[in-house]
Amino acid sequence: MERDVTLEDMLRIFKNAWRNRGFLTREHEEMRFNAGQKALTRFFIEQEKSNALPTYVEEDFSFMQGNNRISGRWDRIDVSGDEVCIIDYKTSEVRSQKSADEKTRKSLQLLIYAEAYRLTYNRTPDTLKFYFLETGFVGQAKVDAKKLEMARTEIDEAAKGIRERDYTPKPNYIFCSYCPFSNVCPASVR
Repeated sequence: MERDVTLEDMLRIFKNAWRNRGFLTREHEEMRFNAGQKALTRFFIEQEKSNALPTYVEEDFSFMQGNNRISGRWDRIDVSGDEVCIIDYKTSEVRSQKSADEKTRKSLQLLIYAEAYRLTYNRTPDTLKFYFLETGFVGQAKVDAKKLEMARTEIDEAAKGIRERDYTPKPNYIFCSYCPFSNVCPASVR
């Protein structure tokens, strides 16, 4: 049974799922709760206007690269005509469209998702997007063979380091900006 979800439904589900753990103060919790409601409201309105329907949501993937099994889950994939777009949602803030596009262009995560799609469906996706929920910016990048080859190389290097138990930090602005330990890591470039 298919049922349309209203904005009120979404906000009620958000409120019922909310847990008041991990916040610095009551004010901090209220600030984050209000930011969450605002982000959901903006997202809902934008999605209603776009009329775009996802082809896949929270779809698992797994592929082998050499001796390495890579597995994960796509947040969303839209297939419209001949165009394939992989979308990932981020709760981190970006303050400009330029920053959103840069983070998307430099994302190893999205390139791995593109490689997974290529191997699963025998077709390279056209576009990768990061949707930054907090600010509403949507970063976008095209997929090309050179970038996919770079991603495969990075996977191989990471797997080699893990097998050799070499966990030497390799600071990188993009990776450090997503790392939950960047505030305490002496190697962070954030």
